Amino acid sequence: MLYIQLFWLFWAHPFYVSVTTIEQSRDKASLEISSRIFFDDLEVALKEEFGGKTDLKNAAQKPQNTELIRRYFQRNFKLKVNGEPVSTELLGFTIEGEAAWCFLEAKDVSSVQKLEVSNSLLYASFKEQIHIFHLNISGKKKSMKINNPDARARFEF
Repeated sequence: MLYIQLFWLFWAHPFYVSVTTIEQSRDKASLEISSRIFFDDLEVALKEEFGGKTDLKNAAQKPQNTELIRRYFQRNFKLKVNGEPVSTELLGFTIEGEAAWCFLEAKDVSSVQKLEVSNSLLYASFKEQIHIFHLNISGKKKSMKINNPDARARFEF
């Protein structure tokens, strides 16, 4: 009976969560970033941000969708390393099941003592949005969760 109640709870009240992993690549002196977001939520956010209909599963629209996602991340996902802003580049995205995997890179990052992530992805569209972060910097692993409207996560290594 408990399982039926839990199923009903999740069905009746969807959850909004993204998981972002940031790993330091010593070989390339960069931060490799992957962000897993429910693709239908991302489509809603892109539509609200830029207008028009977005179909992330449509292969013919991949170049346009990549550009929209690049612009969306540029506006809503920012990094500071050791107190200084660092630019990120969208390398691409892929759809896997219900998730959109977005891949980014921050180049020329060789040493990280402090890392601040500002992530307001999906916040304008979903007040219940949660972001989970997993970091692996210089072999040290840290995790954190933030809830809308809190958009900043700070880490020290």
